[in-house]
Amino acid sequence: MQNKKPCIWKYLATQKQWKAYLHDLLDYSDDAVKLAIVNIDSMQTVLEKDSGQSIEENTVGWTKVDANEMGLIADKIKSGQQLTAGEIAKSRNKMKKYWKQLMFQIQNRMAQKEAQNNTPISSV
Repeated sequence: MQNKKPCIWKYLATQKQWKAYLHDLLDYSDDAVKLAIVNIDSMQTVLEKDSGQSIEENTVGWTKVDANEMGLIADKIKSGQQLTAGEIAKSRNKMKKYWKQLMFQIQNRMAQKEAQNNTPISSV
């Protein structure tokens, strides 16, 4: 029997708590930094990914300043390449400004998971 760890996220009630938690997580976990990069990159449109720029004013994905560099780092992660210590350090700091997008992604996934768990099983 597996012991499931309690999900800390359901106990975060305010955006201030979310921000502090996500900043701490990014400070101490390289894996969290990489996952955050891939998640933010996934919100870029196809046109933005192809051009390496943030073109659309849709308030998700990379900012215009970060689009090219962070898109390249995301591609590196997705292709299984290792990031250098410098790339991790720079990314760790950059990802902190995306905490709210990360919070919304986590909350949406939690809501979807909860909805799936509460869906009654239909009889066949």
